[in-house]
Amino acid sequence: MQIVLRVASLGYILTAICPEGLHGKCTSPQYGEIGQEGIIKCVLPSSFNGVIWYDSEDTTTTSQIVLVERQSDGSFRTSGQGFDSGEYRISSNGSLIIPIVSIHHDRNFTVFSLDSNDEVFQAMVEFKTVVRPSMSVPAVNSCEEDNLCLINFNMVKTDTLTCTLSQARPAVVVSWHHQIEGNLENMFAQNNVKSDGQNTFTSTSKVNVSELINTSVRVFSCNASGPALSHGKYETIVVVYNIDIESINSHQHNILQKIVVINRSLEIPCKDHGTPMIFVWSFKGLSTSSVLAFSAQGEKRLIGNVNHTFDVLQDGTIIFEHVDYQLEGIFICTSIERGESSTFMLRVKVVGHEAEQIGKVLNICVGIFLALVFLAIASGGVWYVRKRKVSIINT
Repeated sequence: MQIVLRVASLGYILTAICPEGLHGKCTSPQYGEIGQEGIIKCVLPSSFNGVIWYDSEDTTTTSQIVLVERQSDGSFRTSGQGFDSGEYRISSNGSLIIPIVSIHHDRNFTVFSLDSNDEVFQAMVEFKTVVRPSMSVPAVNSCEEDNLCLINFNMVKTDTLTCTLSQARPAVVVSWHHQIEGNLENMFAQNNVKSDGQNTFTSTSKVNVSELINTSVRVFSCNASGPALSHGKYETIVVVYNIDIESINSHQHNILQKIVVINRSLEIPCKDHGTPMIFVWSFKGLSTSSVLAFSAQGEKRLIGNVNHTFDVLQDGTIIFEHVDYQLEGIFICTSIERGESSTFMLRVKVVGHEAEQIGKVLNICVGIFLALVFLAIASGGVWYVRKRKVSIINT
């Protein structure tokens, strides 16, 4: 590339062939957060004699914002309308510093550098301003701002999941994925970006999951990406629960039953063996029904409103410290392991201490009865043996 540089203040009219990378390098685009200090980084020759920055691609009709000149004594003199006003500064290596980035700086900048051999480097840098979204994760439907949420499709009555991330600049990219056996598959979605009217944008992605919720539990994730986001994962995991708790027949005969004494602890495993990757605990009581807890990708949430202290272990076992009559009902754990879903149900019957005492008495009585029966059988056997011996002797 042939460059003709006219720098009246430096007293040069130079012509040089100077490919980028040989005498300098600037990456483009570069980003700066509005309200913060920004820097347009360029790798320039360490022995430069002069650097000129423009806040435009047009270097013929616009003024220099920063001009750096090496003096005869080796020192540098810095000037330019942007430098004099304090809007810009220059670093020791020639990079441009913006003390406070504003929307006005969302533009192209041009830099010229003159090295000790009077060779010229030129580059144009697209500088994009950034606004970080106030939301820490994408928002999905009615979920609160959390990276893990549950949607009960029997409650919300919708086939669409909507993911939104707003107040970002530049606009972020939002996408949906379906988790299948630990792998994420891209989903076809309707995406939209609109201006918020305040130099920021809202990105939305909608996906229809009506054909995917034919099982009791499914897991989806909404991901956001883009330079407006700080380092880290912007992701919301959505567990879709598709069991109508109210329709469960509490009089089913095939439901296992467990009798628990009041004020004792209660532990219920989600599965006979193994650790499910995804599980949802729900409860149908005598007067209320609710989802108690759920887990996906190693994270769990306790959301049940049963007025009891409880916890869920990593293997899906739910634990109550103290049991009372409000916990009488059916506990349901729906889980996914290795792509297979299963549902476990247990009917809990709570009894008082009187029933426990009666049970102990009954156990004692049963024990005594069995002992007497054993003694009777044993005595009968001895009598029979003795009678047999006598009959043999008499013959």
